[in-house]
Amino acid sequence: STGCGTNVAFSYKMIGALYRDVGDLQGAIDASKASIALDPNDAETHHNLGFAYESLNDWENAAACFKRASEMDTPLENSREEMLRSTCNYSIATHNKASNLEQSGD
Repeated sequence: STGCGTNVAFSYKMIGALYRDVGDLQGAIDASKASIALDPNDAETHHNLGFAYESLNDWENAAACFKRASEMDTPLENSREEMLRSTCNYSIATHNKASNLEQSGD
């Protein structure tokens, strides 16, 4: 039974990558999430989902995906670096948003 689910998960993973390649980021997110629902231990899918979120400047979700990918039994080498970059970008975006709110209140 795992073989069939794994094959379907792989198909969703590939569809997600194709969506991302053509710029359909929501399609990439949806397909990646479907893949993860079937095979939650695939580090590459978590990593791909992180890139889709990152492309939308959703740094918080991107960092969470890269973190998950880096903690897998077979982690991707650069997931930790991607997580750190996304975490930094999230912090910068949060700071900028707070600064903009302060300035608009003047």
